[in-house]
Amino acid sequence: MYIGGVMPKISILIPVYNVEKYLRECLESAINQTEKDIEIICVDDASEDSSLKILQEYANRDRRIKLIKHAENMGLCKTRKDAVEIATGKYILFLDSDDSIEPNTCYELSQVIERFEVDIVVFGRYLIKDCIEKVRDPAYWGNNLLDGKEYLVQAKLNNRFSASACNRLYKLSFLRQRGLNFKSGIVYEDLLFNFQCMIQGARVYVLNEFCLLYTSDAADE
Repeated sequence: MYIGGVMPKISILIPVYNVEKYLRECLESAINQTEKDIEIICVDDASEDSSLKILQEYANRDRRIKLIKHAENMGLCKTRKDAVEIATGKYILFLDSDDSIEPNTCYELSQVIERFEVDIVVFGRYLIKDCIEKVRDPAYWGNNLLDGKEYLVQAKLNNRFSASACNRLYKLSFLRQRGLNFKSGIVYEDLLFNFQCMIQGARVYVLNEFCLLYTSDAADE
């Protein structure tokens, strides 16, 4: 329960499955945001390592963390879908449990989405190679305000389209008004989800800032 019944500005949604090696760093990056008006929804998808134990430890330390447990492994689509359904923030940010975010990410993104009155902010990421090297991923171009269809065209022309849900801040009311969520039982679920967002009238701001630390070696394991 939040003080005075006030709902958080941002919900950080973290799906978790067998990521004990990376999970603490991910959670630390979430709880140590300079923007404190957040909730952190962690959905454990029946992990078989110590991930659930780590989540319980952090949930006991920080009451902003909501922990959901699947009795059996349901897959990433279902895990994210469940997190979206219980989110109460004005905006939502997906964060994979083997990645992390910069300390000012929530504050800076919320400032942008409110200043430009958009539904989605797209931002850049760093690639972390071998847990040491920090490389800019040249995925985005300038600072641009676009509608969703125009974004798809410009992303294609600039060869800069990214399907990931984790380098975007979404307005939750936009998703719910249009019935947008992840579809269970499909592959490339991020691609479908983001494409549907764009063709259903999203206003988009492309931000030339790097807010996500993407662990590329974890994705290869």
